[in-house]
Amino acid sequence: MIMNKLIDHMFCISRCKKQWDKQTRHLFPMSSCEPQLYLSVCIAQEKIGLVLWNPYTHILQYMPDSPFSLEDKWLKQSLFSNDRLVILITEPSLKFISSIVGTDKFHISSGIQTEIIPQSYYSEQFLMDSHQVMSISFMPNTLGDFGRKTFIKSLFPANSKLVLRALSGLLYRLTRNADDLHLTLNQNILDIVDVQLLQRQHMLFVDKSAMKYLQIIDFHETYKVSKGILPSEANISPTLFKILNHCLTTQGTAELRKWMGSPISSEEIITRRLDAVEFFLGGKGTQLLSEIRTVLKRVGNTQKIILRMQTSSAIPSDWRIIIHTLDAMEALITMCKPYCEKLYPVQELFLAKFDPAIIGSVKSWLIHVIDTEKTEKEQRFVVRRGVDTTLDKWNETYACLPDLLSQLAEDELGKLRENIRTCGLIYFPLVGYLLKIPKVEVETPDIQLSGLEFAFTDNEMAYYRNETTRILDQRYGDVMYAIVDAETTIMHHLQDRLLIYTQSILQASQFAAEIDCLCAFAMAAKHMEWTRPKIVDENCIHIYKGWYPIQQTVSTNIIKNSFYSDGSKHKITLLTGPNGSGKSIYMKTIALITYLTHIGSYIPAEGAKISTFDAIHILTGTDSTERDNCSTYMMALQMASVALRNLTSKTLIIMDEFAKSVNKLELDALTIAMAEFLLLKNECPYTIIATHNHKILRQLQMYGPQVQYLTMRTVPHEGRVVCLYEAVNGLNLRSEAISTANAIGLPEKITERALSLKDFLSTIPTSRMKNRNKRVKTVLKLLHGTDTGSGGITLDKIFNSNFHELLESLD
Repeated sequence: MIMNKLIDHMFCISRCKKQWDKQTRHLFPMSSCEPQLYLSVCIAQEKIGLVLWNPYTHILQYMPDSPFSLEDKWLKQSLFSNDRLVILITEPSLKFISSIVGTDKFHISSGIQTEIIPQSYYSEQFLMDSHQVMSISFMPNTLGDFGRKTFIKSLFPANSKLVLRALSGLLYRLTRNADDLHLTLNQNILDIVDVQLLQRQHMLFVDKSAMKYLQIIDFHETYKVSKGILPSEANISPTLFKILNHCLTTQGTAELRKWMGSPISSEEIITRRLDAVEFFLGGKGTQLLSEIRTVLKRVGNTQKIILRMQTSSAIPSDWRIIIHTLDAMEALITMCKPYCEKLYPVQELFLAKFDPAIIGSVKSWLIHVIDTEKTEKEQRFVVRRGVDTTLDKWNETYACLPDLLSQLAEDELGKLRENIRTCGLIYFPLVGYLLKIPKVEVETPDIQLSGLEFAFTDNEMAYYRNETTRILDQRYGDVMYAIVDAETTIMHHLQDRLLIYTQSILQASQFAAEIDCLCAFAMAAKHMEWTRPKIVDENCIHIYKGWYPIQQTVSTNIIKNSFYSDGSKHKITLLTGPNGSGKSIYMKTIALITYLTHIGSYIPAEGAKISTFDAIHILTGTDSTERDNCSTYMMALQMASVALRNLTSKTLIIMDEFAKSVNKLELDALTIAMAEFLLLKNECPYTIIATHNHKILRQLQMYGPQVQYLTMRTVPHEGRVVCLYEAVNGLNLRSEAISTANAIGLPEKITERALSLKDFLSTIPTSRMKNRNKRVKTVLKLLHGTDTGSGGITLDKIFNSNFHELLESLD
């Protein structure tokens, strides 16, 4: 459902294209020159990456790797509405899409062109090998081959491998038929004027590196769980997902992961979720919450079962689970329907023309046909008595066979010679009924006995045919196989009938998943004592006594801090304080409270007023994401590039020791330049910068009330600095790194040695100080005339020298 909203905005480019038509129709009179948009699609591991190219504006837009699943209906609603779209896609991705929208419908849609690109051209390697055909207007001309490759990768968020592969497929298609490009330079150049984030409508952009920094989701652990590897309790790291995941169903957990992976910026949707959570936390909603969670425990993984049925690979337990699930979903809909005004999933369910009677009807005839007790006991599909008369007769016969075979075996024993004391009758599938005699009781098992025809032997028994076994074969034959075949046929008919109602069942399953997520939000808010944020139209972040939710799970000592910033002033916050004073935690708290608001959750604060945002960017010097052959500094610059090229007044940027691995002077220059760039923009984003540097402070002072200064409060105690982890107005540019090291338990000998080294190193003149001292000596020589030995001031020597320049250089 979220992808529906996403793609609606993604194809707002279609509306822009219509405006383009009106403005440029005189340039291209007839349809032969009407513009085409090229959409390159790459789907892998239930994720999708898109690249959209307009060959007339020469703007390349991309949608970062996003969750994608079989429930998404955006292809039906959006792709077919654009009559000049050329879809570039691989064969596997096309099959995946066709399974969603239907192959026939996908191909017969008027105006839609679909081109299959070979899988080998959807690769980063092909993109890097072909990068020379791209001409990017803002790429420095001095870059070499490696620099060009690095620059191209830096235009996209880290870990957007599908986007790079989609760009590779687009590049192959455009260079294959260069005549279609209408290029201004030559037929071998792809001229790109700008690269833009395809901002998804009503979506908050938070990339993977930001989610990892904020401890929202542990992607490595998610990957291991998806592969069936369950981490031990000792290896589980605390994340926001674990705090919120009170879901009781598999679909609910998957839906929660989608909600958290794709936060929204629609005030309407956020408010509806918050209203539902608030309802569950008070009055009648509290009792309903308990009842709903009891019912949700009986909901199975419907989507997985239906997928197995579609491939005729359902297992016996699936039938029991689907019956219990349908019964639970029917009860859930009945329970929630009276509160449709409070619970928006109920409204959406019935607006989609859902018929709840279908769920009850499907459940009824499943119960009528399937004997669930015997199915579970015998681990095979068993049909109830009374469904098929022929099957009932075979079952009656089969039920009587054990007694009949025992009686016939006694009769056969009387016909055998005296030295044979035991025998029995047994049935072998596809072989028939045989008389079995222990091998020790026959001298030569393979020799024909009187009236017996030898069949075969095993380790203990010899098997024979006689007149009795032949009569059994004729009368009863493969009765068990006949029963299994009949029940299998009935199962397939039942399965086909159930799949007719797949859409209704999946609608009910999606409803249960969303209700499960809302209940999870309510449980987390109740357990963690969170409050409801207030969504406002004015551009602001006002947080009153907020705290870090991850810390709340491991400590009872919670530090509460406030933060105020609005559109008229204080758009940039300079945060100072010693190492270990809580600067990073404070910034994470602000970002997480903003993020939680945008998924419709309660927040860890006593109160908050927050407007809707379009992106949260984290610029940090830590190695918070991975990319091949890319240093920490390059990763930091890449994140900064994406943020600065796509920011608006509704963007939140966190700069936590940005690019701290580089030269300090260059880092200061970069940080100041970025801060000034943000301040001078008409739409300055909300920015929080953590620093120890007084140069940054001095440079930003000229911007007055646009910048606010906060510091983490400290107090001296017994010769050391104690951090109180409280954010207050003010400045503190001392890092106190050695004091912090001592406080966390570093050996005292090391910290004492560090203090002495600090004093010693501070006395060593730097190259800049050496140059200044040299200039001072030169001035003194000129003033005292020591170069002539006269001891007096020689005016002509002073005026004929660079005396004035030297004096100015000392300022």
